[in-house]
Amino acid sequence: MYLYDDLKKNVLSISGVNDMLNRIKYMMIRAEEIKDDMEERMKKYNNFLYLFFLAPNNPESDACVMDLASNLGLEMEEHTVKTEDGYILQVHRIPGDGPPVLLQHGLMCTSACWLTSGDQSLAYLLSKAGYDVWMGNIRGNRYGSEHESLETDQSDFWRFTFHHFGKYDIPAIIDKVLSVSKYEKLNYIGHSMGSTSALVTASTSQRIVPKLNVVVLLAPVAAGQTVPENIRKLASLHRHQRMVFEWMGITYLPPKVPYLKSVTARPLFPLVSDMIFKMCAGFIDGYTGEENIIQYLPSTVSLYTVLHFSQNINERRFGAYDWGSREENLEHYNEPLPPQYILERLTAPTAVFTATHDTLSPPSELEIYEKQLPNLVEAREVELSHLGFLWGQHAKDRVYKPILDLFRTYPMTA
Repeated sequence: MYLYDDLKKNVLSISGVNDMLNRIKYMMIRAEEIKDDMEERMKKYNNFLYLFFLAPNNPESDACVMDLASNLGLEMEEHTVKTEDGYILQVHRIPGDGPPVLLQHGLMCTSACWLTSGDQSLAYLLSKAGYDVWMGNIRGNRYGSEHESLETDQSDFWRFTFHHFGKYDIPAIIDKVLSVSKYEKLNYIGHSMGSTSALVTASTSQRIVPKLNVVVLLAPVAAGQTVPENIRKLASLHRHQRMVFEWMGITYLPPKVPYLKSVTARPLFPLVSDMIFKMCAGFIDGYTGEENIIQYLPSTVSLYTVLHFSQNINERRFGAYDWGSREENLEHYNEPLPPQYILERLTAPTAVFTATHDTLSPPSELEIYEKQLPNLVEAREVELSHLGFLWGQHAKDRVYKPILDLFRTYPMTA
């Protein structure tokens, strides 16, 4: 560059030549920058190839909810619950001296979802506030994979929907919580399907309703009246979906995929899966979830549970799953036609939270809950997404603190 500057100063006074040399100088500088950029890109690319193809596999891990509690310095207990129809569930407890509160997870989740945001997790905050925190699990997930006479490789094990969560699982869990805690009532918090299940419990197991002190429904998927048309169109295919999946022998989701572990064990997989999860979850206000959250999600769920949601959305109703035959409906409900759920039976003080950016439980559904829930003490729309109730950056301020305030309004004694 010094030669160029000397020539420019002493020899080259013709503007056209000078402009041309200026362009050459610029191109030489850009060439150096492009070279450096390409070297950096190749370094990253080679590192990517190494991580995906050449690096040794991550050691196998059996990450569980107990690990999450331990990392947060929380004591945790595991209790076994047996349902009336023979399913064996594991529920998790963070012991506390205060009143019991039961947290019930949503679709394809487990009790772990309540602790996957570190010290921003709802279970952690409730524990620090002095509550006796219980986290339920339902049949079919990681902590509900046992039955007194059926195995998970038998199709009959998976012939259930969220009707069975509400009628059998939730009542059995509530009885266990009250038996251990020595309280007569508990507070209940459900997210998504966990809220749906509570409404089913109130409708089908009325003996449980007097045992509910306060019920908090986060993003309940129940009304199904105003979901977007694209979701309704997908839901309308539920009969064809059932036919195809049953023909393929698939009775639960996600199905087992051959050689999947050879992919998930790669060192790069946690990074890629976390990135995809954040993109698909639609977080609008930041993300507080654990890195490598794929260790805990998704958990298995019956195919018929998903079809139950689709059927309700398609038919704009909130009722039990129609199994397609009089005989099977009689087997599940003692009725030839699937019964409708009655929201008016939930007489406990109830709060409903919906999210502005939620297409599964849109805020427009609040009007339905306001009309049908007889003791609705709070109906709130918050600036979150459907999964933001668990992993949204502002969930603590917009949801968890109001819940704690609500519980203080309805105190309990043993």
